Amino acid sequence: MSVFMSFFYSLFAGILLSCNISMAQESETADVLFEKGVQYAGKQDYQQAMQWYLKAADEGNTDAMYNIGNLYAKGEGVEWSYQQAMQWWLKAADKGHINSMLMIGGYYYASTEYPEAMQWYLKAANKGSPNAMLRLGCLYKEGLGVKQDKEQAEFWYRKAKEEQK
Repeated sequence: MSVFMSFFYSLFAGILLSCNISMAQESETADVLFEKGVQYAGKQDYQQAMQWYLKAADEGNTDAMYNIGNLYAKGEGVEWSYQQAMQWWLKAADKGHINSMLMIGGYYYASTEYPEAMQWYLKAANKGSPNAMLRLGCLYKEGLGVKQDKEQAEFWYRKAKEEQK
């Protein structure tokens, strides 16, 4: 291997390593910010919790996004707003946050928009959520948003039971 190629590979490896360290530090920072929010929420100081969750969410922490949605849904530390709650849950769900998918599905279920609930529960089920699988089983059992199908209901109930083991 030429000296140039050797230099290029070592330079490239150094860049990759520094990027990975930087990404790990960002994630660690987001986790620390999130934990501060959790501490304030534990003290029922929801306004302070919101401030820390917002900082963590800016760093990409999906648990913070989910908790911000929950604060809006409950009106804790902020003015109650399901619209804001949904926006935050959608941000987290787009990044793969399962509980956010469940909350979105639950919102649509409560609004009797069963086909939309089904879509969100299916996304969460495909990520391994037994809760979503149980909810899919219920939708099939009752024929809500889909044609009633007892076999599909049993399939999802069994899958949820297997996933909980």
